[in-house]
Amino acid sequence: MNEKIPNHEYTVINRWKVLKRLIEIGGTKRDLERCLNISRSTIDRSIQDLRDEDLLEQNTLDPTLFGLMLYDAYKRFTNASKSINNAKIILIEQGQTPRLPLEIFDNGKIILNDKECPQKVLMELSKLVADTQHIQIAIPVINSWYLQFFIEFSHSGGSIEVLLEEDIFQKLKSDFDQSWEMIHESNDIRIETTANEIPFALSTLDKDVAWICLYNNRGLEIGGMVSEDDLTVEWARNIYKSYVT
Repeated sequence: MNEKIPNHEYTVINRWKVLKRLIEIGGTKRDLERCLNISRSTIDRSIQDLRDEDLLEQNTLDPTLFGLMLYDAYKRFTNASKSINNAKIILIEQGQTPRLPLEIFDNGKIILNDKECPQKVLMELSKLVADTQHIQIAIPVINSWYLQFFIEFSHSGGSIEVLLEEDIFQKLKSDFDQSWEMIHESNDIRIETTANEIPFALSTLDKDVAWICLYNNRGLEIGGMVSEDDLTVEWARNIYKSYVT
């Protein structure tokens, strides 16, 4: 038998917009009516429900300590749910990815591409490198964006280790000859090849950040993740090492 949801939890869920607005911004009933685009009668019922469950003070629109605690708990839950759902979207579209445990998504920022920004995950990587000295990156595809990124990062004083599958390396040399010449002549870009399959792009920035990018069977980005979680960064470094050996 399903247990009944406690009244205070039910009230938080159903009166979330009003409680969220009052805690994060504050305001009067008129402010709530205008900003949330709901009727005064709904506002009045929401406030009374929140007061009945001791989530708002009886004589003001200020949250109680209990209300703040419940709001914080529900917000963390909804954020975690959104992150899990985004991870699910990535993994379902990408398929069964070897050695990509779901646990690494728990403390990371999930990034989903869209039509307006088809390289959102790659752009996220470029934002992260401002204070980075060294990058290790293993990638299953090659394109002009990656090559430009490698060259610009090395020109800014950073060093980068790039790991490619052998056929991708040959594609780099044959299809991007001008970029390859610049990379080949650089002392700060080291390219290695591996006989192992690289199922997703994986990078570590210094020893602090892990970056992952997943692709569909046409080599197009689906989405990815950025994490500063110590266990995730260590996992990423170990996976990179396993590709090399």
